[in-house]
Amino acid sequence: MSPVTSIALPAGGKAELKPGGLHIMLFGLKKPLSAGDKVQLTLTLDDGTKVPVTADVRKMGGM
Repeated sequence: MSPVTSIALPAGGKAELKPGGLHIMLFGLKKPLSAGDKVQLTLTLDDGTKVPVTADVRKMGGM
């Protein structure tokens, strides 16, 4: 795994975040998460647009 600071998308394009590919890892959480939990995140685009998303918590290495 190699951290990235951004994901380039062409206009109208999309990116799929999934285990084994691009994904989000959370550090410094105030409480532990368990597989099956849902987390509210806000993605910030280069133009400042904020996109709210709900992410499923999965076990590392799990599908």
